[in-house]
Amino acid sequence: MKKIVSAIVALFLLLTAFSALAEGDLLSEIRERGTFVIATEGNWSPWTYHDENDQLVGLDVEIGTLIAEGLGVTPDFQETDWDSILAGVDSGRFDIACNGVGYTETRAEKYSFSTPYVYTHAVMVVAADNEDIRTVEDLKGKKTANSPSSTYAQIAENQGAEVT
Repeated sequence: MKKIVSAIVALFLLLTAFSALAEGDLLSEIRERGTFVIATEGNWSPWTYHDENDQLVGLDVEIGTLIAEGLGVTPDFQETDWDSILAGVDSGRFDIACNGVGYTETRAEKYSFSTPYVYTHAVMVVAADNEDIRTVEDLKGKKTANSPSSTYAQIAENQGAEVT
């Protein structure tokens, strides 16, 4: 069943990738070089992470691999910090980002998004004895640990938190 669902998701993503890659001649470039360069962090389980054998694995790795196979090329996963992923897509260093990238209106002005293949819910984690932070509104004036420029950092900043 897992493989069937993965194949269906990959088909939808492949169709989206084809339409996005058809703009310009990127699809021809990818096929000519024989590799599909995929940006990912490699440290965000279950999306992309290293298993006990230090192999890059995870849902986004499986999806990126299926898209590359659909294009008839080899996936080339490039691990980088979150802050470099979209900048790398902008510069042409990466063909695609496969790293649980969240949709925002601002990003949609610049990037083509696939049909969502997962839905996640952000939650805060604080020490059990922390009485100061119980809701997102309690973040005002507090420090949070988030990847800069992530949607989670944006949520914290919108509430008045300092992102570290």
